[in-house]
Amino acid sequence: MHTLALDQIYSKYPRQYSSLRSEMAQAFDIAIRRARLRGHGDRLAEIGIRDGRIKAIAERLDGKGATEIDACGNLVTESFVNPHLHLCKVWTLPMMEEEALKAYQSMDRAMAGIELASKIKEKYAESWIVENARRAVALAALYGNLHIRAFADIDSKARLEGVKALIRIREEFRGIVDIQVVAFAQDGIVREPSATELMHQAMGLGADVVGGIPWIEFTSADAAAHVRSCFDLAQEFNKDVSMLLDDASDPDLRTLEMMAVETIRRGYHGRALAHHCRAMSLYPMPYVQRLARLLAAEVPHGHVDPGVGEIPVSRNCSRRMSWSASARMTFPMRITPTAATTCWKSPSSPRTCCG
Repeated sequence: MHTLALDQIYSKYPRQYSSLRSEMAQAFDIAIRRARLRGHGDRLAEIGIRDGRIKAIAERLDGKGATEIDACGNLVTESFVNPHLHLCKVWTLPMMEEEALKAYQSMDRAMAGIELASKIKEKYAESWIVENARRAVALAALYGNLHIRAFADIDSKARLEGVKALIRIREEFRGIVDIQVVAFAQDGIVREPSATELMHQAMGLGADVVGGIPWIEFTSADAAAHVRSCFDLAQEFNKDVSMLLDDASDPDLRTLEMMAVETIRRGYHGRALAHHCRAMSLYPMPYVQRLARLLAAEVPHGHVDPGVGEIPVSRNCSRRMSWSASARMTFPMRITPTAATTCWKSPSSPRTCCG
């Protein structure tokens, strides 16, 4: 507003002007001062937050905050998103053999790692899963990870203990950390006779996402049936889909293609998330090119987890993985620019062996 216009308002409405100036001086619920932003070098900025949203970023805010925070020149960034956390398994390594963790670090032994880790599910209980998950989510919030897609195993061993625990944690942290609970058929659907009914029960309890792992089935036909079953359940409850795909050193795995095709058939664009997909680095180039054309049709969003074993490097590896490094590599949670988080240092990760 120009100075002349302000003078005219003051001359005609001095009382209202004083009130306006007071409102402008208290424009924000939170004002963060001396914040370092990504890509801005050593230049510091100020951030104004109102009604839970970032309203202004400037060298100097035109207004004060009801709460003033001095970032002391530290980095301030939007909250982090973790689209793949096996939250029912955090801090469970002491309950299993170290061999399970070693096995999962190799693509060649991914299946063995999953099977070794599954032994602890016979001891699953909502009570201790809640305690471990609460600790992990509290740490996540402390270090700025405010959006989590959390997987809970659903099978004859885990039963519904994990999903019930994570739903409790979701509600406990509501308004602090946005948690999406995934009902995850870790041990398969076709090869696990009780999985279909347990998955349906989990969605009925209030799970947010249908989770699958079709490559774990015994045959390609069973893997395709697994994919269809997940989409059937997602459509019944109007929920999104997350699937762990092709996570072993087998160039014949094709569940990413199965999920992409099913996404198109169901009109599930923007609601399907593909995880892992590490076998893509082993595919022959003609198939990669055909798969890339399919993925370009706005089908599953991609999420590659780089910390769980190697992806064999080849001359064409970067070209093969380019689809997941593009703008398509996004996370379909409905996220608004809420609280900014000052990042001081990285926490120690809770040790877990996951699928």
